[in-house]
Amino acid sequence: MAQIDPSIAMGFRPIQLESPVNQMAAISQLRGAQEASQMNALKMQEYQRARQEENELARIMGDKNLAFGSDAFMAEVLARAPSKYEGIATRAAQRENLLAQKEAREAETEKRKFEAKKLEGQLSKEKFYEAVSDLTSYERVSDVLSGLQQKLDAGQITEDQKNQVIAGLPDNDAEIPAWQIRTMRRLLTPQEKLADVRAQKKEALEEKRVGFEEKRLGFEETRVANEAARLKLEDARVQETQRHQRAMESISGTQAERQQKQLEETERHNKAMERLRRAEINKPSAIAAPTVTMVIDPNDNTRMLSVDAKVYKGGSLGSPGVIGIAGKEPMGARKAEAKEIAQENAGNTIALLRQNFDQLDKLGGITSTQNLPGTNVGAYLSTTGAGQLTGRIFGTEAQSERNKIAQTRPLLMTQIMSALGLSAKQLDSNAELKLWLSAATDPTLDLESNKAALDNLENLLAGKGKAKPGTPSARPAPPPPANFVLDKK
Repeated sequence: MAQIDPSIAMGFRPIQLESPVNQMAAISQLRGAQEASQMNALKMQEYQRARQEENELARIMGDKNLAFGSDAFMAEVLARAPSKYEGIATRAAQRENLLAQKEAREAETEKRKFEAKKLEGQLSKEKFYEAVSDLTSYERVSDVLSGLQQKLDAGQITEDQKNQVIAGLPDNDAEIPAWQIRTMRRLLTPQEKLADVRAQKKEALEEKRVGFEEKRLGFEETRVANEAARLKLEDARVQETQRHQRAMESISGTQAERQQKQLEETERHNKAMERLRRAEINKPSAIAAPTVTMVIDPNDNTRMLSVDAKVYKGGSLGSPGVIGIAGKEPMGARKAEAKEIAQENAGNTIALLRQNFDQLDKLGGITSTQNLPGTNVGAYLSTTGAGQLTGRIFGTEAQSERNKIAQTRPLLMTQIMSALGLSAKQLDSNAELKLWLSAATDPTLDLESNKAALDNLENLLAGKGKAKPGTPSARPAPPPPANFVLDKK
């Protein structure tokens, strides 16, 4: 029977208060439902993202331009399907490892095949060498050919090997001994060939040693002969110098005649000195001692070093086996000798110009800072066009000296070009050198300017290359000519 609610009978219903426990339970149920809803939403998002990455991965895998496991492939996976990256990277590493193992197995197989083939070739080669070694005991071509056919029939050699031997056979029996030696040397092992080469070199060195010993016996005699030849050339040089001095002092006649004779004598003297120098260069050199030889200095390829061949192992002065400087490198020596000859000739011409200017100064035909004003006035007037014309008409000694100076200019220019190694174009483009040449042969300037220009040319020839104060250039120290490199001695 149903129970009757007492509140109905009493006519009212009191306020019903929910139990806190029930309230907390309801709240928990509500929160649980909310969290379940959020989790479902997150799972849905995760599922959608996973599906999207799977689709992206499928597209990446289907791209023919991206090789699986390559850097570009992995970069695309990381950018478009990051959750798949770790698994793909593991698979790629495993795949690389499997490929490496496969390649290692293939390489090992190829190595074994190569070694087997090499061993087979060695065995075949040994058989061939043994067969050919037997053939070298024959002394007639017909016997060798018969032996080859027997070896071929026995399977010891192939048809190609037979043809190879026949190709090296001589045409007659007289050349069989030489063929035997050549063939036996070809059959030597590398170690045996090395020993054979060393023996041949030792034999050649012994022959050289004997030759050096023979040369050593004549070394002292040759040295004495060379010294006598040198002294003879030195005496000839002294005699030529004395002859030149006597000839210059004995020149007479008019000023023009004396000038012409002096130029001719100077040219003859220069040629004679050049011949003597060439004779000295071309004289036979002494035979070197057995262990002494010459090499190019590794630190200076323009000079040669005398070295003891048994001790020298390389290096320059101060190194073991270096005896000293033997001279200049042959090609450089010839160039240096030619330059020295040209420098000497230019120096002689400059000395002659100094004499001409000194004589002109004594005759009062040139201005100078050491002269009185009145003297300089007369000297200046004599250097003008009218004054030189008057001197030519009356044949004055001062005008003769001026003519000598002017005539020396082309000779000096040619000698300086040879001494400095300059072409005509280089000389023409060098304003400084042209100025010095002009001042050195211009008697219309003062004496000090002329001598300063001559000093500058001498310094240039000597390798100093500095101008002295007083030149017409108005610069105290002009540089040396362009495109010119001085030799450092």
